[in-house]
Amino acid sequence: MAGKTFGRKFDVLVIVVAHPTKSGAAKEASDLSLYDISDSAAFQNKADIGIVVARLGDPATDTTTGIFVRKIRYQPLAGELGNVEFTFDKRARLFL
Repeated sequence: MAGKTFGRKFDVLVIVVAHPTKSGAAKEASDLSLYDISDSAAFQNKADIGIVVARLGDPATDTTTGIFVRKIRYQPLAGELGNVEFTFDKRARLFL
């Protein structure tokens, strides 16, 4: 049973987490999209909500993470496109 069918049948949220392709990994975080995932057209076309999470800056020194909402099929009911940045507090192990 496919993820979308499963979600509808059991009335649950289905989340798919995927890494970018090699070419996507070379892009700037703010330029990443659902097309940077392997089999990308399927992710872009089938997803109701598409979110990209990416580290900003140098991972060795920068603790800033960007959340980019790239696709909302049912706007504004399910949300709106946009982005936000969080800083990771290593001591508390929390995103602020």
